[in-house]
Amino acid sequence: MKRFAHVLICLCVAASRTPAADTGALPGYTDYQTFAQQVADLAKHPHVKVDALGQTLGKREVYALTIADGEPATKPALLIVGSVEAPQLFGSELAMRLARRLADEGDLLKRFTFYIIPRPTPDASEAFFTKPYVERSTNHRPTDDDRDAAVDEDGPEDLNHDGFITMMRIEDPTGEWIAHPDDPRLMIKADASKGEAGKYKLYVEGVDNDHDELFNEDGPGGVNFNRNFPNDYPYFKEGAGPHQVSEVETRAVADFAFDHNNIAAVFTFSPDDNLFHPWKGRGERDESMTMPGKDAMYAGHFAEIYSDLHGGKNPPPAGSGKGAFVPWCYEDFGRWSFGTRAWWPPTIEQKKEDDKKEDKKKDGRDADEMNLLHWMDKEKIDGFVNWTPIQHPDFPDRKVEVGGFKPFVAINPPAGELDALADKHMKAIAKLIDLMPRVKIDHVKVEPLGGSVYRLTALIINDGYLPTMSEMGRISREPNPLQAAIELPKGATFLQGFSRRQFGPIAGSGGHEELAWLIHCDAGEATMRVYSPTTGSTSTKVTLP
Repeated sequence: MKRFAHVLICLCVAASRTPAADTGALPGYTDYQTFAQQVADLAKHPHVKVDALGQTLGKREVYALTIADGEPATKPALLIVGSVEAPQLFGSELAMRLARRLADEGDLLKRFTFYIIPRPTPDASEAFFTKPYVERSTNHRPTDDDRDAAVDEDGPEDLNHDGFITMMRIEDPTGEWIAHPDDPRLMIKADASKGEAGKYKLYVEGVDNDHDELFNEDGPGGVNFNRNFPNDYPYFKEGAGPHQVSEVETRAVADFAFDHNNIAAVFTFSPDDNLFHPWKGRGERDESMTMPGKDAMYAGHFAEIYSDLHGGKNPPPAGSGKGAFVPWCYEDFGRWSFGTRAWWPPTIEQKKEDDKKEDKKKDGRDADEMNLLHWMDKEKIDGFVNWTPIQHPDFPDRKVEVGGFKPFVAINPPAGELDALADKHMKAIAKLIDLMPRVKIDHVKVEPLGGSVYRLTALIINDGYLPTMSEMGRISREPNPLQAAIELPKGATFLQGFSRRQFGPIAGSGGHEELAWLIHCDAGEATMRVYSPTTGSTSTKVTLP
């Protein structure tokens, strides 16, 4: 009761603060205050319960929503996590939209519980609403990124006072960069094999505050939530933190996962994408993450379903996975783990130029950035700052210009697309639930052997597509195994077997396990139950003659 009261107080305080006047880097997205109000509104729904998992250094709560019809722990659960990379804030927006839809979803709630952590990185996410806008993945922990015994002393500055941190180019004959021949707004590296000589040096917008001839190498914060998990942890790398799970945010999410052993799978909005870039089976020659046994086959099947539902073409490469949440959920937490980037700028087909008007062959370098420009032009999105000269204190005798892509535009969709994206992912979630294991007790036989002795046998069948546990789950021993229990009538005894036993994973699509007991009983009725937190429970009555 005390914890619940604390959550209500936090929600009320956060929701009552004066709303920020700033609308953010992109219109239509919700800052922390608005987000907290949305959580408070959802908490009024009869199927929704809210927990505050921990308060960050920035005094913001990490909220978890439990959406269930009845007692949550009695059903298998899906954990949905949004925006593990804070600049991709649309993951949080989609998670909240899914929460509202699931709260009113009757059929899915009859079978599954849903846990949703929509904004696991609330401090880093507020960079989306704080001028000057800059893509920031880290929290507020002070860090010495450049190892000079000073913390957070050299961050970016808004030199042209437009409210955005972009790039600056400095004319320098020793530079590596030139303007793109097809569009001078873009910068590409000079190719000496083509006779190109560099003309510019390129830096993030700012000055050399600590006079070490480096620019913006030690900005404010911090630790990246998506680099702070034990899986393939990137020791001593920027954003990784002092050690694994060192932060309030990562500890809160990891503890929540381990505290809810009915979580059967995790679905995450993340650049560590294994739905458009499925992990391979072990033994295949590939640099991506590998999966033991048949796990790659099972996960790949859902990846095909998801990509067909999504319909996206030419997805960007997946993230490195180092210290990342998605692979941690699979390898360390032992659950099925699915990550998706979910959105990227669509490929814009260019009209073929008339040969008489266009004899020059297009330069194919930086095709993704060129496509981004075409997409923004087509959608009339103001996402690029034209190069503008400025006076720079570190380069008083050189021409310095500030410009480039505005932060967040390339990695977040226009807010008008979010509802349609949420609809697609609602369908994907429903498909994933359909694939989950469904265990039933069948072919129950009672054979009298004489002298009130009976052999009791039963077939445990998995009618779902996925096995009752992944191979990695079996290796990690994190998920609870299936168990079978029999409650005998009064006076009955076991001659062979026990009242409760556990057994290994059952394959999907009709996989089965036969169980047998010898019992001594005059007459009565026994109850047989098969259960695990991640598959749920099924039972049947057995009449003993």
